[in-house]
Amino acid sequence: GLNSPFQIIDVPNLDTQFRDKRTIVDIKVGFSQLGMLELELIQWVDGDSIYKEFLEQGKEGLHHYGVYIENIESYSTKMKEMGFQSVNASQFADLKWDYFDTTEVLGVCLEFIEKIKMRARKKR
Repeated sequence: GLNSPFQIIDVPNLDTQFRDKRTIVDIKVGFSQLGMLELELIQWVDGDSIYKEFLEQGKEGLHHYGVYIENIESYSTKMKEMGFQSVNASQFADLKWDYFDTTEVLGVCLEFIEKIKMRARKKR
């Protein structure tokens, strides 16, 4: 079974880069752990986004794979060099992410996620 119950958070007014334009999105996100796998459920509430686009296309089910990495800028640059388009980039709390349209090769989007390291406070 799941290692932890779902933690559900509201994410209102998320400043997002969606298909090369800035937009504000409201979503609800549920997280749970299953071993090393993180299960994430996203509910679109309002605003132009890849989640709204997915639903308007009549799709349901798996939307993307997410991979935790370090140095998101490096991965984003490499993906763009390989011809993949960034379709959703944003930041919330200590996470920064960038989705790429990999549906032609993977059947779903690929999301890179970086946990932002907090800068250590200088000792006085």
